Formats: sequence, C-alpha cells, structure tokens
Amino acid sequence: MAVGEIFLSAAFQITLEKLASPMSKELEKRFGDLKKLTRTLSKIQAVLSDAEARQITNAAVKLWLGDVEEVAYDAEDVLEEVMTEASRLKLQNPVSYLSSLSRDFQLEIRSKLEKINERLDEIEKERDGLGLREISGEKRNNKRPQSSSLVEESRVLGREVEKEEIVELLVSDEYGGSDVCVIPIVGMGGLGKTTLAQLVYNDEKVTKHFELKMWVCVSDDFDVRRATKSVLDSATGKNFDLMDLDILQSKLRDILKGKRYLLVLDDVWTEKKSDWDRCVFL
Repeated sequence: MAVGEIFLSAAFQITLEKLASPMSKELEKRFGDLKKLTRTLSKIQAVLSDAEARQITNAAVKLWLGDVEEVAYDAEDVLEEVMTEASRLKLQNPVSYLSSLSRDFQLEIRSKLEKINERLDEIEKERDGLGLREISGEKRNNKRPQSSSLVEESRVLGREVEKEEIVELLVSDEYGGSDVCVIPIVGMGGLGKTTLAQLVYNDEKVTKHFELKMWVCVSDDFDVRRATKSVLDSATGKNFDLMDLDILQSKLRDILKGKRYLLVLDDVWTEKKSDWDRCVFL
C-alpha cells in the first residue's frame, strides 16, 4: 500500500449520488443488490472522517481504509458499467429499456454486485472491531481543540520522507539568510498537517539549528494582538495578558532580534494579506 494517507469521503459522496439517481432507482428493479450496496456504503461513509483522521497513528485503520478504497472503486466500476449499458438501451427504447438488458449481462452484473456486497459485509464487521465512530457534520464544525508541539513519534506512520524534506529545507543554506522564510503546509482538514509539523519541530537537527523555537495554535478568527501575545508567551514561557499590541510587538521584536528562530503557526485559516502585514514576527 502507498505511504500517503487515503481519503475517500468525496469519492463516496459521488458514488452515493449516482446510486440515488433516477436511473439507479430504476435499475434496482432488476438488480436488488444495488439497494444493499447503497445502505452499506452509507454506513461506511458515516465513519470515514474518523478513519481518515486516525490512519496517521493506527496501522490497522489505514489497512482497513485500503480495503475500503479497493472495493469502493470496484463498486464504482460496476455501477458505471450497468448505467452506461442502460443509457445506451434507453436511447433505443425509452419506455421499456430495462427489458432489453441481456440475460447474460444481468447475470454478470448480479454476480459482481453480490461479491462486492460480501466484501463490504466483511469491511463493516472490521469497522466495528476498530471502534470507528460516526462524526456528524455538526460535530466536525465545532471548535477545534488546541494543538501543541508534543507528538508521540512511535505512533506516527508513513511521514518520515515528508518530514526529512522539510527538515532539510529548514537547515539548508537557502533558508539561512537574514530574511524571514515561510514554508507552508497546506491541505484539507484531517490530512495530518499538524502531525507533520510536530515531527519537524521536534527533530534533533532542527532543535540544534535554531536558537529559539515557538509553537502557536492560531485557530478560529485571526487576531493580530492575540497571535502576537501567543508568540511572545511561547518565546519567553511567560504570560503577557495585560499589554496592548504596541508593547507586545516591541517586546517580541527585541527578543527575536538577531536570533535564528523557528515559529510554527498551526491551524491558520486567514488568507488576508493585511493580517500578516501587521505581524512583527514575519
């Protein structure tokens, strides 16, 4: 299996939308296993968000997702095959095109669907054994927990190559000048961006290379004062609650002056240039 993570939520949604189409509902009259396929895929889809997040630290979950990926693509292929044939026949006979499906074709599709459903039944049983949970859209959108720089490296799988690439960038001469350099780690939620940043942050070469390291979880609406205070707190190990932005920025500028420092800003959502222009730490 490939080292990278597996993400199936979007693909599942497309397949389920096809299964909910008027033509698919018509085809259920000839292929009853399409109903079961829809039900089982819907149950598996409900836990995909949890599985996609946990695969980074759980090898069994990642293997399970690999099995899901394989059977999902097989299901997509069969669905495409039967819908293409049905569409072709419907052009010739719009009223009773289902009766034009050949007996051999129907037997072949039924056999494929039966095998796919059997595999999905096994996958569903394994899902229960892995303790995967359903995560509703409402829960996914709730306030995210604060991250920290700590990571249990022994539980992280398949990130060594990516980590080393970023570490080499950080300690290379290219990033050793006087200007502040930015290395973005971007992507959709659940990809393991925070975990990758944690691995880089705690790497021995990185620790030796930088005089000062700071980790700040930004989250939610970006606020320059709050971000500056958090960076200053991380740099000094103190709490600077009562100071205004100007004093905070002045203190932080003094601390960072002349130092080679690494600052990780985790869970950043703002793309407004005006926000970043006001940050003295960039």
